Amino acid sequence: MLASAQKSVPELIRLLSKKDYFAADALSKISSKTLISELIKMLASDDKETRQFAVHFLGVRLKSRMVLPAMLKLLNNEKSLIRLSAVKVIKKLDDKKARPGLMKLLNDPDEFVRAYAVITLGRFGVKQVTPLIKPLLSNKDDEVRCDAITAITKTGARLYIPNLIKALEDSDKWVRWVAIMALTDFGVKEIIPRLIKFLAVNEDRITKTAALDALAKLGARESIPAMIKLLDDEYVAVDAVNALAELDAQEAVPGIIKLLASPDWRSPREECVVALKKLGAKKTEVPVLIKMLDNPNVRIRRDAIAGLGLLRAKEAIPVLKAHLYDADRMVCLLTIASLFELRVEIPQQAIDDIKPFAKELLEEMIPTAKWDYWKRTKMALIFLDVIKTTKRKFKFKC
Repeated sequence: MLASAQKSVPELIRLLSKKDYFAADALSKISSKTLISELIKMLASDDKETRQFAVHFLGVRLKSRMVLPAMLKLLNNEKSLIRLSAVKVIKKLDDKKARPGLMKLLNDPDEFVRAYAVITLGRFGVKQVTPLIKPLLSNKDDEVRCDAITAITKTGARLYIPNLIKALEDSDKWVRWVAIMALTDFGVKEIIPRLIKFLAVNEDRITKTAALDALAKLGARESIPAMIKLLDDEYVAVDAVNALAELDAQEAVPGIIKLLASPDWRSPREECVVALKKLGAKKTEVPVLIKMLDNPNVRIRRDAIAGLGLLRAKEAIPVLKAHLYDADRMVCLLTIASLFELRVEIPQQAIDDIKPFAKELLEEMIPTAKWDYWKRTKMALIFLDVIKTTKRKFKFKC
């Protein structure tokens, strides 16, 4: 087994050079040391995407204690690009043991290395670098401005709130997004009128999404009418639904019900179900979901079944049982999962019929164009819970 795995290392390294996450994951299970060595080589690449891949994997996905020592060593590398990449990895690791090494970089000859040393120390809550963050808010690089705003939030430097408000007008949508989030964390309610304007004008999706989330967190009920209008906007409807539920906007129930029953496959039905439940409208939405079970569109039937399970709607049990042997395998799996949520005994035949499909989803995690693979996998996992608990709860032979 080990010999076979070792033989695959050269092939995995080849795939790794193409920014293949699956290859990186596989290689990490064979040799973290080899993977780190290859990723360090990628940190020096002239290609920005290659560097970003290496930074992300080292800083976020590779859970190894060997990463930080390797990055601290790279802080002394003669190449500024490698030092910069190492600092970015440390920023993602969020390990304060790197503080002494980063402090030495505050006088680095490269402006970006200095900038990210300041930003990372700021994210660690090192208040003495706070004055050094302010100039970075007007840096020509969009990424630097974004990260500088995040650092301000971490240091709690409220004296820069006017600068953050100014950043709401930044030309970059991600800078606006981070500024909105930072001001929300500081609880700055003076920005509410500006955020409502973001909803009304033809702003980009990122800014609107950030504004919706911020308005909900700030408790801005005066924004409810503008939010209700966005239920017709296919790009931000899901965010509007979540924000309205957060604000307990009872006046939005009819609009969310309409969205729930929409024949458009892009309708955020799952979010509508959750929102209506929060708004105490279960009695209104359950009949809508039951009616949706007769829809010829299989995706709508799937969403309706999942929603009824989420609501634990006991009145839907008879109609749910009718879908245990549906022609669509996913409908069958979702029905079993929903009935399991309702603590209903599931026929052994239904379990045996769907078991191969559930295992296939778990083992292969097959993505399709019209159904998110993570939802499929989630349902398959729920189904495995059925298999594990049926012996104990329902005394089935699985």
